[in-house]
Amino acid sequence: MDDAIRQITDMYGSYGKAIYTLIVITITVVLVFSIGIERERKGYSAGLRTHILVAVGSCILMVVSKYGASEMDGTRDPLRLAAQVVTGIGFIGAGAIIQTGLDVKGLTTAATLWISAAIGLCTGSGLILEAIITTAIALFVLVLLKNFEIHTARNRSRLSYLVPAEQNTLSRVTDICDSLGLRIKDIDTRTEKHNGQNCTKVIITIHTFERADLGKLMDQINQQIKPVVMEEIK
Repeated sequence: MDDAIRQITDMYGSYGKAIYTLIVITITVVLVFSIGIERERKGYSAGLRTHILVAVGSCILMVVSKYGASEMDGTRDPLRLAAQVVTGIGFIGAGAIIQTGLDVKGLTTAATLWISAAIGLCTGSGLILEAIITTAIALFVLVLLKNFEIHTARNRSRLSYLVPAEQNTLSRVTDICDSLGLRIKDIDTRTEKHNGQNCTKVIITIHTFERADLGKLMDQINQQIKPVVMEEIK
């Protein structure tokens, strides 16, 4: 890729590196767009714009590290800035991770931010084919493996119920599941309006061995918690 830089520089003179930078940033945006839009459609806080900004920032830092330092003192270590990008992206990734109930959310989004930074480093250093391959693999994991995971998930049931916003039921639901010998896979909570009242919607995913297990759980929740609304999620 250094040869490509020389050719562009020969053609456009002092604007060569700027034109090269524009090319690799455009490629970066096109590649990372597909990853960011997948997160955006699912409603994650780190969506399209965040992924593109992370990737473009990584790309331009790699360009500066690889081609800018040589103009300063004749020496360069392109891995130094790249290493700082890898370290710094951890802080952004940590901001995408939150804990809801007993479950941790945002790990996949943090991973997509990290891989977007890696794609930016690839394009910035001129490894375009490698960046394309990485993007394709990331999309395969995010889209196709997600569908595979859903279709192969067994012994898993989901239900949701609404309670008044001031009513905290998570510990009681955990106790109910323990008493029935059910293992909780995930608990998610969100705020919703019901008949003009602020309510908390609790979504529970459990591992079940028999169909009757879900019915027993719903009976116990009705008796002990008395939710406003409760339903099984198909």
